[in-house]
Amino acid sequence: MKVAFLLVTCCLERSRFNILEHVVENLKEQMPLVLPTITVIDNASTVPGTIELLRSTFNTVCHTNKNVGYWSAIWWWLDQMINDPPDYVYIIESDMIHYNFPKFWDCVTYLNEHLRVGSVRLQRYSYVERHRYNKNIRRPDSFLSDMQSHTNHATGKPVVFMGKNLSGILEPTFLTKLPALNRYSAMKEVFDELLALKAFSEHDFQRLYWKRYELTGLLDLGIYHCDLTGYGSNNITSSWTNPTTLQQIGYLPTRQASIMAPDLYTVTKLT
Repeated sequence: MKVAFLLVTCCLERSRFNILEHVVENLKEQMPLVLPTITVIDNASTVPGTIELLRSTFNTVCHTNKNVGYWSAIWWWLDQMINDPPDYVYIIESDMIHYNFPKFWDCVTYLNEHLRVGSVRLQRYSYVERHRYNKNIRRPDSFLSDMQSHTNHATGKPVVFMGKNLSGILEPTFLTKLPALNRYSAMKEVFDELLALKAFSEHDFQRLYWKRYELTGLLDLGIYHCDLTGYGSNNITSSWTNPTTLQQIGYLPTRQASIMAPDLYTVTKLT
């Protein structure tokens, strides 16, 4: 089964470039065999050295003439593969640090065998300590960098766990995420619907995907975390940095967003 990998980058100030350097070194260490297949879309980075780092590491690097945002970059990438579609897609955000990546392939096998399941979530999460990851109930010992809502925003009901297979894949009623192992066909349909909207939220994406696949897996303990831009970090991040500051720098929002019409920008393949 074919998996397509995407890394989206945008370095408009130094902290994001410093994070990107860590992410690139981590990808080299964790997935050297996958590295040549990763497509990079750089959203008009301005920090010197960004393009040189990407071109020296990845075989396919694309560069936009302006910052079109995270969601637009993903739509463009999905649309490029329409004539030779993969079975699955995995989107790597520019602050994700991976560990135990071989477990990724267990998740691919799981989706091959469970056709009613739409995706597998891979962010760090522990079933045993699930109370420490619950964004709905913040505790003194919560894992703030990886907290996740325990409410299914498609049904409005609390997340429940229905089982666990031998590979450590849980079967909860979570919704999928963008940085998860998702089915290409569902992602393409959902993103085409989002393109037609003037504005949408991350929850809109999740609800549209849920309409196609109500079941989502979750790999217990995960394979990546976001500690580099987690709670308490001084690095620029869409989750924790003041929206006004993000706008002043030139970063586009990701929680509330829109997809730019493809005729409003150009994408150049650098390698």
